[in-house]
Amino acid sequence: MPEPKDVRILLMEDDPGLARLFQKRLARHGYQADLARDGEEGLAMYDADSYDILVMDHVMPVYTGVEVIRILAARGPLPPIIMVTGTGSEQIAVEAMKLGASDYLVKDVDGGYFELLPSVIEQALHQHRLVEEKRRAEAEREQLLIAERDQRLLAETLAEVTLALASLTSSEEVLGEILHQARRIVPHSASSIALLEDGMFCIARSQGYEAFHPEQSQSGGMHSLSEMPFNRNVVESRRSLIIRDTAQEPQWVTFEVTNWVKACILIPICLQDRVLGLLRLDSDTPGTFSERDAERLRPFANAAAIALENARLFREVQRLANIDELTGTYNRRFFFELAERELGRACRFGHPLSAVMLDIDHFKRVNDHHGHTVGDQVLREVARRCHENIREVDILGRYGGEEFIIMLPETDAVGASATAERLRRIAHTAIITDRGPVTVTLSLGVATLNQNDSLHAMLKRADQALYGAKQAGRNRVCVVESGLWAVNGEQ
Repeated sequence: MPEPKDVRILLMEDDPGLARLFQKRLARHGYQADLARDGEEGLAMYDADSYDILVMDHVMPVYTGVEVIRILAARGPLPPIIMVTGTGSEQIAVEAMKLGASDYLVKDVDGGYFELLPSVIEQALHQHRLVEEKRRAEAEREQLLIAERDQRLLAETLAEVTLALASLTSSEEVLGEILHQARRIVPHSASSIALLEDGMFCIARSQGYEAFHPEQSQSGGMHSLSEMPFNRNVVESRRSLIIRDTAQEPQWVTFEVTNWVKACILIPICLQDRVLGLLRLDSDTPGTFSERDAERLRPFANAAAIALENARLFREVQRLANIDELTGTYNRRFFFELAERELGRACRFGHPLSAVMLDIDHFKRVNDHHGHTVGDQVLREVARRCHENIREVDILGRYGGEEFIIMLPETDAVGASATAERLRRIAHTAIITDRGPVTVTLSLGVATLNQNDSLHAMLKRADQALYGAKQAGRNRVCVVESGLWAVNGEQ
């Protein structure tokens, strides 16, 4: 309870004599009261200063006591108010209490109400303090309930997001889902994910920017860490960064597609001690993002990091399942899967398709004379040279042992024969191995797709052509087209 000297009282009384008596009686108990001579002056003084309690007569010029209470009640919570009424005006006091007055006093002829005033003031202040404490407690409880509900919803959302991300194995799907789910966590105008590799940021996926620049896209852009000081800061510190107003940041780097951005939040996507990339949320309104948003996004970024790593591992497992471990070419199973697709496409559109089967001549001698380690090195180098001398659309696979097979889309017999001859010649350069240089030759068979051909039938002809090249003396190309044979190469 405050000391009387610390309590600020505003007295509204139009009778000067009664006003002096009020002030004297209050002074005996340590209270000081400022005087307003009517309701209008009282309202002005209340607005201009801070008062702990109001004591007012009902009958005053301009505004009555009840009217003053009604005006104050319309503005918001009322301070403690004591209404003083004349004898026979109890109904006025009841109305004042209904409007929010704390208590009332009735003027009696003996002036007894002066004696009651200090204790009534003390009681009104005590009651008001209890009401305020209750209101604060209820407000705090409401805030706690809101915070608890918000945390529960966030936890549920994060659980759903984590489950959704964990169910995806494609990197493209994961990137899209991260941006889609980020909107549930923190509202924003546009977002992007930049993946970090060798000191360069590549914008792997973005969304929302087309609403501001329909003709441009964020995705695919490459930036070095030195170009993006804020990105560099986040990578080096591994901590979130909030830019509340880009106009106030001298180091803010803008591009045409992002010249509308007024606020930004950057969240590192980390897996243990590695920074995989950054999640960036942009807004066209300054002050959009807060530290609370960063807190909400951190566990989300952790889930995103795990999902991206899982997608990478899945992609690597798929690659290993499709690749011949020794040579790095497609294995037999995956080669046939891709070849069937190309055959279907060629038949559907009536386009040419050719196959080249090649074999390293006398490969057993390499293994016998130099050992299997050198033989493996020769296989790897032949595969590498083949890769370098075919197109990206061509399909190279290991058929078995020292045999390789190549599918050439959109290639007729002439083009396939030229490719085969080019491959035959690349083997002439000695292969450097652990046991010194080794020279090998290649025999190659070429077949083209005939009408109503199956993959098996076409590859069988390529195999027969390869056998023909072997029979003709090796180190040559044999082409079979429409049942006709042609052999070329070194005689």
